Amino acid sequence: MTINNPILLRKWVAIKRHVSKVVAASEYKGMIRVNNNDTVFYIAKNAQKIRPKSFLDWCHYEPADLAHAIATDTVLEYYEYQLLDVKTTPNVWKRKDEEHEIKAFYAAREHRAELI
Repeated sequence: MTINNPILLRKWVAIKRHVSKVVAASEYKGMIRVNNNDTVFYIAKNAQKIRPKSFLDWCHYEPADLAHAIATDTVLEYYEYQLLDVKTTPNVWKRKDEEHEIKAFYAAREHRAELI
């Protein structure tokens, strides 16, 4: 684990203390990058938000709930559930067609195109 930023380290410790298995986490471009089996996701520095790799929308998380999702390998399901949470700020695009194009591009690149 190579997290040198004290803010990021505090965030990771709040999550990690609830997880019993070994999880790789590192500092990446001002965020925490977590590798959990086949799932890679990011934790924001200045907000209590997460997003999986290749997804554009951020969602709110609770440390204990995220830790449970990590332990049970259900981070993507937790992310989808949390997108509907009232604490998650909605992602408002001025151009809906641009949003769809970008999300489709990222989904195709990660072989998730069937989910769009």
